[in-house]
Amino acid sequence: MIPDRFKNIRKSLGYTQNDFAKLLGTTQQCISDYEKAKNQIPDKIKEKLYNLGYNINWLISGKGQMFHNENDSQIVSTDKLQRLEHLKILLSEGIVDSKDVTYLKKEIIYGSNQ
Repeated sequence: MIPDRFKNIRKSLGYTQNDFAKLLGTTQQCISDYEKAKNQIPDKIKEKLYNLGYNINWLISGKGQMFHNENDSQIVSTDKLQRLEHLKILLSEGIVDSKDVTYLKKEIIYGSNQ
């Protein structure tokens, strides 16, 4: 189901609903509603997920991989840059500390346990 896959995306990032809402430019209540199938996920949120490297076809249908084709170096590079940029924001807002950022940078650059 779409709500379950949406929640899987959030959890794959290790985010709370509140942190995920900040990343996607929405509210924690909207994230909760999407995860509980109370509201459909709008296209603007799907576009942001796509830009973060997630496969929207997988989100909608459950077919294929959770992430874009990992052989496409441009998408992977863009994904890594966006994730690193997001880490800077989280650090500046005090959501993560420098120790967390160091660990997460290594996970983003060298691979994570996906």
